[in-house]
Amino acid sequence: RVYIDGEDTGSHFIFLEYLGIGTFAGKDRKINGEIRIEHFSNGGLVEQNGGIKVPLTFVVGYTF
Repeated sequence: RVYIDGEDTGSHFIFLEYLGIGTFAGKDRKINGEIRIEHFSNGGLVEQNGGIKVPLTFVVGYTF
């Protein structure tokens, strides 16, 4: 079995869905920031489908 944070997902095949909002900033628009909500699950491929919800994720990035 595959576990994420101690939760049994029931499958080795996992999907990630997320909904968020973000922006690029800086003179050359090389810095980005995002806020999003994430959900991991096996998409109902097997009977055991203990999805995991990540309530809020903050992402900061830089393009080289």
